[in-house]
Amino acid sequence: MAKRVVKGEDPLDDIEFSGLRGCDGKTNCFSTTGDFNLEDRILTGVDTLIAPWKPPTEDKAPFKSLVQSIKAYQPFQGFVDGGGFKVVKETDSYIYVQYEALKKGYIDDAEWFMGKDGLVTLRSASRVGSTDFGVNAKRLNYIAAGLRSKGWSIDEITPKTHPDYFDAAEDAADQTFDKDRRKGTGLENQRLERGLGASKPTV
Repeated sequence: MAKRVVKGEDPLDDIEFSGLRGCDGKTNCFSTTGDFNLEDRILTGVDTLIAPWKPPTEDKAPFKSLVQSIKAYQPFQGFVDGGGFKVVKETDSYIYVQYEALKKGYIDDAEWFMGKDGLVTLRSASRVGSTDFGVNAKRLNYIAAGLRSKGWSIDEITPKTHPDYFDAAEDAADQTFDKDRRKGTGLENQRLERGLGASKPTV
């Protein structure tokens, strides 16, 4: 793990640690690495910070349970990851997975790392663009739901918890002419008036 710095209220409060990257203010990413204060996160972009995932105390092999759920992921749920996924690296405490969106060559990178404290830190991000059309949220929520059924404590990513992210995703879906990216958004039967920036129902 590389050395990272998490910002505090004052530079003297900054904390250096070994962990995953943050999101650099982009609305196509979630990470458990970020600034402590909401005000700081807003100044650096959007609030893409999520809480670490916590396994149940009765699970004697929590990282194996995590890996099992990651590998059991069903591509194309929520109309995402039509290109499938592959595990690039896996150790006893770390797993790195690449997901291909919609069979169009767009790659998302996702990492999970279990620390000595038993918590799982993670980062899931798209490589290109300023938004991801909601893909990373759908994927993480899907995997998290399976783990919650096994007793894990994981916060759901919703428009209430991360409004900037979902506003950007909705706006991108509204503006795109790619029918695949509109699937599952409620905009399938609308067409975009080119140059006007407004959607109208298809007649």
